[in-house]
Amino acid sequence: MTPAIATTSLSFEDYVAYDDGTETRYELVNGALVETLPPVGDFSYLS
Repeated sequence: MTPAIATTSLSFEDYVAYDDGTETRYELVNGALVETLPPVGDFSYLS
């Protein structure tokens, strides 16, 4: 038998309001926060 894992999905409103006090960027993927890599090269000028 597999143990149940409690997970909480974030809504878009929760995602927009989220602030962890760092400069880390996140994406909301299927209700979960996923850390994104910082832009590099020419793309860093766009952000």
